[in-house]
Amino acid sequence: MTLADNLAAETEFIHKSESLGIKSYALWKLAQYHRYGISTPRNLIQANKHYLEALAENTTNEFPEIFYDAGDFAEYFAYSQLDPAKRLKALKQALEHYKKATEGGIDIEGGIDKGYEKQIEILKKINNLEPITNIQNKIEAIAARAAERGFIYAGNLLEAAGLS
Repeated sequence: MTLADNLAAETEFIHKSESLGIKSYALWKLAQYHRYGISTPRNLIQANKHYLEALAENTTNEFPEIFYDAGDFAEYFAYSQLDPAKRLKALKQALEHYKKATEGGIDIEGGIDKGYEKQIEILKKINNLEPITNIQNKIEAIAARAAERGFIYAGNLLEAAGLS
């Protein structure tokens, strides 16, 4: 609420969040404000800066949603790239963020289940740009991790990938 009307209070917002132990979460929120143009003109460079800071602060993965959203941001960036090498690099980054989003953190049950589906989706897109050796094994490993972590739709991951 501090930022809804006044993004100029950004520094104070970060300082307060640090004393509460949620600095990574606050930085992520700032990234979203800049990404979507909430209370400020849209600025993807500033959004990227805050995403990177939030990821660096989220060392225990207390907030797996930060990784999920950063994956979405990297995926969005990938689609804006005409250079296949840059697109591939951004997709690989998105894949890593989605993977971390599913891991959860210290004393956290699971993570974000949708991240498993996104990993397979991104793997298939990477495979279109640069063929992946044993892509079926990689998809099966994602589905197995999902099942081990209690994702009840783990079997659907194989079906969606055309492997069931």
